[in-house]
Amino acid sequence: MAIAMYKKCQQYDNMIRLVSKFRSSLLKETHLAVAQKLHKETGNFKAAEQHYISAGAWRAAVEMYRSQNLWEEAVRCSKLYGKDEYTCELAKKWAESLGPEQGMKMMLKMNLVDAVVEYLSDKGDFDEAFKMANQHAKHKIRDVHLKFAFKLEDEKRYKEAEVEFIKAGKANEAVSMYENIGDFHSALTVASQCCEPQAR
Repeated sequence: MAIAMYKKCQQYDNMIRLVSKFRSSLLKETHLAVAQKLHKETGNFKAAEQHYISAGAWRAAVEMYRSQNLWEEAVRCSKLYGKDEYTCELAKKWAESLGPEQGMKMMLKMNLVDAVVEYLSDKGDFDEAFKMANQHAKHKIRDVHLKFAFKLEDEKRYKEAEVEFIKAGKANEAVSMYENIGDFHSALTVASQCCEPQAR
């Protein structure tokens, strides 16, 4: 009854205090319900975020900000609680909404270098992507080589694609490419030079 009373009065801190003490199995569920209420009914996004996080629902917090076009808050929340890949994708979507020049400035300002490298690669600006990766994100160089390889393969520039696949550490992709076009000689050559023999 005390929990219900605090809920009715919207005294959520007191409500959570009692739930955590006497109904601990319902704590996550309660945090989630409070977060949704704060988000939808009061627009108190900061408080809603804290409850989403306490419920282990960081994605819901990110989506809440995103649905309000509060991109900076969404990215901040994702950087704090989420995975790098997710933050990267989010930043790229924000950049798309801003346009190329503003999008790039925003990502650099927020130090989202991985997202910048991916953004440039996705746009087909591989010279800049390689430059940015070499200067600021060496761990992304292989990713750029891989995306470049797939682009070259789409353009039927198979020998160049092979080189990029190998630089990306994905010689097996080059083998598959050659198999798909029926160039089994090239497939065997790459496989014998670059692929690890399978353990029997």
